[in-house]
Amino acid sequence: MQFVREHITNTLEVKQSKFIAHLVPYDKYLTTLTYLKNKHPKARHFVTAYRYLNEYEQIVEHSSDDGEPKGTSGKPSLMVLQGQELINSAVITVRYFGGTKLGTGGLVRAYSNSANLVAKEVIVEGEFDKSANLLIGNHTHNLDIALMESVIDEKLIWVAKKELGEIPVIKYMLTKTGMILVDRSDKRSVLKMLKEIKEKTQKGLKVVLFPEGTRNKINPKKMIKWKNGPKAAAEKLNLKVQPFVIVNLPFTFKNNPFRIEKQMIKVVFLPSFYPKDNPKWFEESKEKIQKVLDKEYSKMENEKLKVKSEKLKVKNGKF
Repeated sequence: MQFVREHITNTLEVKQSKFIAHLVPYDKYLTTLTYLKNKHPKARHFVTAYRYLNEYEQIVEHSSDDGEPKGTSGKPSLMVLQGQELINSAVITVRYFGGTKLGTGGLVRAYSNSANLVAKEVIVEGEFDKSANLLIGNHTHNLDIALMESVIDEKLIWVAKKELGEIPVIKYMLTKTGMILVDRSDKRSVLKMLKEIKEKTQKGLKVVLFPEGTRNKINPKKMIKWKNGPKAAAEKLNLKVQPFVIVNLPFTFKNNPFRIEKQMIKVVFLPSFYPKDNPKWFEESKEKIQKVLDKEYSKMENEKLKVKSEKLKVKNGKF
């Protein structure tokens, strides 16, 4: 199951009709719906769908067509939430009628597509453990830090290589945010890093490390060799560790020409633990993260092949 952590919105226009989709955590559903109705008094429909877990850990689902032909809007929106395995989440689509009727099939496609626009942005799977001291994950892109900062609503202390602190603007940003700079080739610098991590975690702050040190620029789907710094820090300081996985972030950036494509980006939180409970935790964490990466990218590739096959069928007149 996956969760949405923040309000995501996007707009789809079909034959002058506007479909403004909003994906929100379920606990913000009613307040967001009220807000949108006040903000868009001239909108024709407010189509909704949601899924949440009740106190018995049962999935509760509901959808509303809000005046659209039965089954053309609410149900397709709910099916998007189901397909993305989103829980404790709601989608609200505000429709402005453009003067042209879209027909039953057109409405189903429009509401499905508008829901997909928001459901395929940043998806969070698993639970962030607020009691964890040290987070470790795969390094994929320069924006990994920005992504994790948007997902975790707490102050994070990042450990970065010393070279970044030699770039004037970057140095200012790093020092002002309390980041820890380390020269991995210098034993004294590593010892200083351990001391700073201890001080930060004793204050209740979360420290985040990329064990790879530098990312795999050739193939972000595969991790490179992990450095031993995170292992030493976790074991020496007896820190509670939570691994995380970043999926697909670097592939949203395209070249020739440079552009940013809207694609699904996923952050997966794996179960947390204390290193003392498993002597092989470091090696096994790397294996588990890579296993998640392999599974997620394989699933995405299969989805692309399925879409390609369906488009080919349409082209050949088989639909």
